[in-house]
Amino acid sequence: MKHTSIAIQTRTVSFALFTVLFCASAAIAQDFDIVIRDGRIVDGSGNPWYEADVGIRGDRIAEIGDLSDAKAQHTIDARGLVVAPGFIDPHTHALNGIFDVPNAESSLLQGVTTLTEGNDGSSPFPVAAHYAEVEAK
Repeated sequence: MKHTSIAIQTRTVSFALFTVLFCASAAIAQDFDIVIRDGRIVDGSGNPWYEADVGIRGDRIAEIGDLSDAKAQHTIDARGLVVAPGFIDPHTHALNGIFDVPNAESSLLQGVTTLTEGNDGSSPFPVAAHYAEVEAK
């Protein structure tokens, strides 16, 4: 009876150890959703560009540096290309076209992620109603 109890305990410990190791390996199998490799990083600080990798989790930059050992679901080879945060267009006339193309693809394809409008005194008021109208499209 005692021998059987030890065998059961050994199997239980072995199974628990296997489960912990399996779960741990699954958790570290993928470090990032996307890794942009070997890009020329221009970070907006005014410093010169530098070569590095960018690790992205979800919709956030999680790490910048040497990620050559990192695993990712998707990898982008940016060798010889500039990797930069989204650009701001401080003077647009996008208000007229935003209802036709509410995602502003023409700006996004150029790296512009923020548009400002109304510099010429033509901004909509109240702004909340304008945003609601854009969202409805």
